[in-house]
Amino acid sequence: TMFGLLQTIPELRRNQWAFLIHRPITRTRLFFGKVVAGLVLYGAVMLVPLCGAAIWAAMPGHLAAPFAWRLLLPWIADTLGGVVFYFAALLTGIRRARWYATRVLPFAIAIVCESYVVGTGEFWRAMVGVALSLAVLVTAAWGSFAASGQYRSQPKVSKAALGIVLCFGISCVGLLITVIALNLL
Repeated sequence: TMFGLLQTIPELRRNQWAFLIHRPITRTRLFFGKVVAGLVLYGAVMLVPLCGAAIWAAMPGHLAAPFAWRLLLPWIADTLGGVVFYFAALLTGIRRARWYATRVLPFAIAIVCESYVVGTGEFWRAMVGVALSLAVLVTAAWGSFAASGQYRSQPKVSKAALGIVLCFGISCVGLLITVIALNLL
C-alpha cells in the first residue's frame, strides 16, 4: 500500500518533520500513532469490502454452492500480506537515502513475502511468513523514525533489522540481475 509513503514523504519535503518532532511526545508514540492511523485506514479499505462480500456469499440463494468460511483464509492472508507492503512503504519514506539506490530495497521483503503468501498452500505457513516479515520491517521502520531517518543514532536492534532488510534487498537485486544475465546468454 502507498499509505506509508503518503504518511511520510510530505513531512520531509515541507519541513513538517521539525514541527512534528517538537511536540511534547516521544518519537515512539508518534510512530505508533502514525501506524495505528495507517492501519485503520488500510483496514477500512480492505476489510470492509471483504466482510461485505463474505456476508453476501454466505446468504442462501446468492451462490449455487454452499459457503465455507475456510475459503476466506486466502483473502485474509493476502490482506495481511498488504500490511507488510505498508511497513515497507513507511520505511522507504522515512529513510534518508537516494530512491534509486537503497531506499526502495524494503519492497524486496514485501514482494517475496506476498509471493510466499500466494504460493504457500497452508494458512499457518503464510502467517509465519507475514509475521517474520513484519517483525523485521516494523523494527527497522520504528528505529528509522525514532532517529529521523539517520542510521547512526538508531537503537542496535533497529540497526540489525535495517541491515537484514537491506541485505535481503541487495540479495534479491543481485539474484534478479543474475537471472536476467543468464537468460540473455
